[in-house]
Amino acid sequence: METDLELGYYLRKNKISQKVFCEKIKIAPHTLNLLIKKKNSPTLLTALKIHFETKGKVSLSKLLKPAEQEILSKMYDVTKTESIS
Repeated sequence: METDLELGYYLRKNKISQKVFCEKIKIAPHTLNLLIKKKNSPTLLTALKIHFETKGKVSLSKLLKPAEQEILSKMYDVTKTESIS
């Protein structure tokens, strides 16, 4: 099973349009585009939505800054999980 994918690659590989993905995780298309281009960092909530919607294939390590990853791992230990069903 492929894990730790970039968000843009995941969407292309699974033939999911940005519009559909935005509707699923309830963010604006412009926001998703900035995240894919790595011109913006997601909020913790958005990162978690992406992680869960992709069933862990886009890992939190691809989305969060190191300091955020450390805080989250101390709280929930989900950054080490390959996928969450």
